[in-house]
Amino acid sequence: ATKDALVSAFEMAGIVHFAGHAVGDFTDDDSGLKVATPSGGAELWRTSELVQDSSALAMCGLIVLSACETGRGELRIDGVTDTTGIAASALLAGASAVVATLWRVPDEVATLFTDAMYELIAAASHSSPAVDIAVAVANARNTIRQMTGDEAAERFDALREVTNDRSAGYL
Repeated sequence: ATKDALVSAFEMAGIVHFAGHAVGDFTDDDSGLKVATPSGGAELWRTSELVQDSSALAMCGLIVLSACETGRGELRIDGVTDTTGIAASALLAGASAVVATLWRVPDEVATLFTDAMYELIAAASHSSPAVDIAVAVANARNTIRQMTGDEAAERFDALREVTNDRSAGYL
């Protein structure tokens, strides 16, 4: 997605899911989400740019950043810098909750995790208007940890079938 497409989603959606690549190198102030350019290339949407409008994410109840190291960074009292971190910047820009990663995660594992998490959120939302995102994250983590390799491969293949995705690799 391009910056403009993401900004539009942020302004309208209750849940935004970003699956892609990110840079979490906080040693040289170079962190952000890798997004498409209108010409089809790629560029880094720097962390400081994500929060230029402090209410940009006010409609977002949940942002899922399914990209490596999006949860890393520091929050400084002197304001948002590119070392602030993507997740913290999203919260500062008004998001109610952010799910992010602290390290690199293989795409297949991230897919299984987010599928389990969304399944738990959907189930909880049917019984209660308030969904505890932290509980859904913890339970999804436990679900993935308890899967055998065969169970994970079977679930991943089922997801590929539902989405008609033949490009993804196998576990």
